[in-house]
Amino acid sequence: ILEVVAHQLAIALQNAQRFTRLEAEVQRLQDLSREEAQRHWASVQPQAFQYQINTDTVQPTDPQALRPEARLALEQQRPVALTPEDGSAKTALAAPILLHEEIPIGVVDLYDVQQEHELDESTWVILNAVVSQLALALENRQLYEEAQRRAQELQTAAEIARDTSSLQSLDDLLARAVNLVRERFGFYHASVFLLDETGEYAVVRESTGEAGAEMKRRGHRLRVGSRSVVGQTAAQGEPVVVNDVLQSDIHRPNPLLPDTRAELGLPLKVGDRIIGVLDVQSTQVNAFTHNDVQVLQILADQLAVAVENARAYELSQRAVEELRRADQLKSQFLANMSHELRTPLNSIIGFSKVILKGIDGPITDLQRQDLTAIYNAGQHLLGLINDILDISKIEAGKMQLNFQEIAIADIVQGVMSTAVGLVKDKPIQLIQEIDPDLPAVRADPTRIRQVLLNLVSNAAKFTEEGHIRVFTRHQVDSTSGLEEILVGVEDTGPGIAPEDMKRLFQPF
Repeated sequence: ILEVVAHQLAIALQNAQRFTRLEAEVQRLQDLSREEAQRHWASVQPQAFQYQINTDTVQPTDPQALRPEARLALEQQRPVALTPEDGSAKTALAAPILLHEEIPIGVVDLYDVQQEHELDESTWVILNAVVSQLALALENRQLYEEAQRRAQELQTAAEIARDTSSLQSLDDLLARAVNLVRERFGFYHASVFLLDETGEYAVVRESTGEAGAEMKRRGHRLRVGSRSVVGQTAAQGEPVVVNDVLQSDIHRPNPLLPDTRAELGLPLKVGDRIIGVLDVQSTQVNAFTHNDVQVLQILADQLAVAVENARAYELSQRAVEELRRADQLKSQFLANMSHELRTPLNSIIGFSKVILKGIDGPITDLQRQDLTAIYNAGQHLLGLINDILDISKIEAGKMQLNFQEIAIADIVQGVMSTAVGLVKDKPIQLIQEIDPDLPAVRADPTRIRQVLLNLVSNAAKFTEEGHIRVFTRHQVDSTSGLEEILVGVEDTGPGIAPEDMKRLFQPF
């Protein structure tokens, strides 16, 4: 029996402990809710309105000119009734507007300057009901405005996130971001500071309004770690909130922004690396709530990624331009070098040909053999140089094509007659399969022959035995419907490995 009682007691104690923790958590959440409500209403500018009998409008009045009954109701946080000693009213009563029945956010003041009224229990019941409904309506209005503000903040964050992929110019991206922050959130000023190459200073890169334009013109910058919101944010890598600049020792006043009353600094981070700061300023004290900081930090994180992407894009564009320039210089160098080489090479070929013809006198068979080798090597080298010149002309867009009506069959036959000398020492059969009904085509005969001869020469170089076949085919393209003539070169050599195919059309 005692063991059963002990187990039951243990369960009861455990439940009691859990209930105590639950009560504490509920109390903590209620405290947080009250603190958040107090922070919000503390930031709302006091307003007062007056309604006089026999009128149809509510007129604004001085919020500081509270009547005695109104002040007393706020101080005691309960409804009160009194007869003012100054004789300003015959009857006066007031009730505080309490949020959650404990946070004073206003007061309802009723008074009659002409006659006294008997205040019974129904009067207080009606007054309390009206005040309770008013408190509820004000809270709902505040929550509605807060929801609208959050929706607008999220929309702004979404737009900046969209811009991270659509805007490639860093200047355009930053200008768009700071203007969206200022306009959509209703802030006084917004700036983006980016760290310089040394990481010692945060330099303003984009800023809003005339003040921002002047800051950019002056090259406004703040040292990292200096006594300023931007300096502290850049040094710590955490948001820095100053909700009352007059009570802060880290706010640095800017003569260009005289109306600043609150300032927020948000780090722009990529991983653990700080690249800058988003600085936001407001004309309202207590302008930045915890939720504001959270939403704006998300926006700052997106902006940091966008900045990094835009920088990477600019670097890639610069690299592409440098590569293009280097390629142009290479092509120019090759063209100049090839042109300079042709002059002495033509002399070598020319003089060797003169000697071979015996114009300068008889030569021995051994000399003829050596001179023939010199002549053939010169011709081969001249062909290589001409190829380099052709490539340089193509890359520079200076290749001139001489179009005319040609017969593909004639060109194939001419190339194959040349190929006989390329395979004379190999057991290779040259095969021509030419369609007898090929129509004439408009092309540059020199370049067509050059392409075909290169393909056949390559086949002869790598084929040791078997055959080299050149064929032509008249066909119609299935996509465009245009007539085509296909010219193919096939050999029984080793072929090209699949992994080397991608290198086929690279220069040299």
